[in-house]
Amino acid sequence: MKKTVCFLIIMFCAVQLLFAQKTTFSDSFNDNHNKWGIYNNKKASYIIYNGKYIMDIADSLIYDSGIPVTIDTSKNFSISAIAMHSDGSDTYGFGLYFGASDISNYYVFVITANGYFRLCKSTPAAYKCLIDWTASPAIKTGSYIENKLQIMKNGSDWKLMINDQLVSTIPSMPFMGNQIGFNTTATQRVEFDDLTVTQ
Repeated sequence: MKKTVCFLIIMFCAVQLLFAQKTTFSDSFNDNHNKWGIYNNKKASYIIYNGKYIMDIADSLIYDSGIPVTIDTSKNFSISAIAMHSDGSDTYGFGLYFGASDISNYYVFVITANGYFRLCKSTPAAYKCLIDWTASPAIKTGSYIENKLQIMKNGSDWKLMINDQLVSTIPSMPFMGNQIGFNTTATQRVEFDDLTVTQ
């Protein structure tokens, strides 16, 4: 009996390893080898400093920064990053920018520092929220507090995770492009780290 149980455990572990997702992209922002946008003006600055990609926004607009990353969207995948609000308004969104072709065609999964999340899709025709602002206890509120955001494709669904807690599930949608990165809105500074894609 013990041999059978041991064999089953070994087989289960082997199957888990066989189907486990592998990291296909990661950036911890120790340098700029992935060629992120870096600039500084009166309205916004993007810098890499102290192991973070920092977006500091001084006006009321939406800002995105992305780079091309190959993801096979016909298969399961995960995109995750750490986001930390470090200054400014706590009511505006910040988080993941993904499935993007340009600044007009993209998805964003964002949170606010006062505890809300939403998922939106932008096209030239409209900016539509697929999940409108929703309060979640999964979000750690306040400034200088890290939150992990993750969007996972599992079968035919997207699963939205915050700090490893499932907050929503919706049917998956086709990507508009292969850019992933970050989104920050209006009068706040946000520090991003550990952008990771697994497949």
